[in-house]
Order: sequence, then C-alpha cells, then structure tokens
Amino acid sequence: MSLTFRDRRATFFVSYLYYRHVDSTHSNWASIKTKNSHINTINISEQHHRAWLERIGGMNDANLSKNTLGLDGAAVKKMALTVLKAL
Repeated sequence: MSLTFRDRRATFFVSYLYYRHVDSTHSNWASIKTKNSHINTINISEQHHRAWLERIGGMNDANLSKNTLGLDGAAVKKMALTVLKAL
C-alpha cells in the first residue's frame, strides 16, 4: 500500500505520529473530520513510516503550510525529524 503524500495528508500523518510517539498532549490532528480514515491508513502502513517521514524533510515548506491543522511547514518538518528519532 502506498500513501500519496500531498501536503495536508503529510501534515496529518506527522501530527498524528507526533502525538503517538512524542507528545500525547499534541492534538492538532484530532480536528480533522476524516481522521478515522487517515488513522486506519496510517495503522496499516507502518512499514512505510520511516521512509515517509524522511521524504517529508524534502517537501516544500509553503505547501506543507497549506493545512487546517495550524502547523507551518517548518514545524511539520521539525516534528517529522523528532518522530524519526523516537521510532
């Protein structure tokens, strides 16, 4: 299974994994109406998490900032790196 990384999906992915692996008080991901579907995809694709987190580091900050989670691109990249270190 492959997850197409578009800006918003990548941001949700990082936000949710940050919540799971780094800071259980982080809740930006929880505001998304389709969160259950996204979480299901994340849970069944765990073997890809490291590669996806690494890929996010090379994504465009401006595009990553286009999300409804209130996270800017630089923060998403920093969170992705933190999650990578926690895995």
